[in-house]
Amino acid sequence: LLAPYRGKIVFIDMWGTWCPHCIEDMVFEPALKQRLKGKDIVFLYLARDEDKDDELWRDFIFINNLTGEHVRRTADQMASLWNELGIADSEQAYPHYFIFDRKGNILINNAKRPSDGDALYNQLTTALNK
Repeated sequence: LLAPYRGKIVFIDMWGTWCPHCIEDMVFEPALKQRLKGKDIVFLYLARDEDKDDELWRDFIFINNLTGEHVRRTADQMASLWNELGIADSEQAYPHYFIFDRKGNILINNAKRPSDGDALYNQLTTALNK
């Protein structure tokens, strides 16, 4: 999942089209992306949506001009990913944000939300400066 982005900081937004809190936080991301424009950072949106909802997922991205990289996984696929990321079942909730370093290692496994404004920006700039 992260291999194509080696050498860059990766911010993962785990979300779903069915998740109102996920969508609410996305409103804050364009301003964040603008502040980080030109930096070695990738915004990777990892959606938990079933195969039957593929068109809904694609339409959401297009209609909302959600720039970045996009991957959709089913609930079963996401369950295994949560485990690979070392997140306990009790802590698996949407939205969830991660920051990975340039080598693909987790720097922060519960990053601040985009609606937290400067707190997330500061986490990302700290990651960029490492």
